[in-house]
Amino acid sequence: MDIEFGSITPVNDDTAVCVEVTIYTNDMNVENISFYLRFSVTPETTLADIKREAKANALKQMEKAIQWLSSN
Repeated sequence: MDIEFGSITPVNDDTAVCVEVTIYTNDMNVENISFYLRFSVTPETTLADIKREAKANALKQMEKAIQWLSSN
């Protein structure tokens, strides 16, 4: 598995960002799950902070998807 961060776009007068995150689910990097995540930032937020927050948000979204898939 691998994770890739695509575009990081500032929104709301730079108080938030939208981040494209792709998680490849096999060794050949052809099967993937993509997220477009939005969360708040401050002027002090670093790229490392954004990537860490994006990973945490992607995990939460995957957990929600697993719950939804298992109940439907």
